[in-house]
Amino acid sequence: MATEKKIAIWKFVVGISIVFIVLYMLFNPTAKETSSTKTESAKPTLTLTQDQTDYLINLEKQGLVRIEPQNNDVYIDPGLWIRMDAKLKEDTGAAFAMYCAEKRGNSLVYVTIYDKMSGKKLAKWSKSWGFTIY
Repeated sequence: MATEKKIAIWKFVVGISIVFIVLYMLFNPTAKETSSTKTESAKPTLTLTQDQTDYLINLEKQGLVRIEPQNNDVYIDPGLWIRMDAKLKEDTGAAFAMYCAEKRGNSLVYVTIYDKMSGKKLAKWSKSWGFTIY
């Protein structure tokens, strides 16, 4: 008789535990993420439109910039750089970083911008660290 009570108690405890586990899995927001959701969020979300890419290529054809995607470096005409305000410099840096990442085919989005004439480091832009002007 005592063993039957112990078995009944264990069945009750196991049943309640299973109910709590199922409820936790149903209502826990992090448990709802599937592996495909995690994979999609790991992909780079920063991309350039075709027009933006064409514009950067056009700047390079005109000789105003030299883009080296393999090194994440851009050399820019100092006259063009001086005429940009701070916001335009940041946006341009972001565009160059995205262009280099797309050309390399990876999700590391960063670039260092140099003066085309002197080689002096002008700025850097990174998805992780933001924008810095030197």
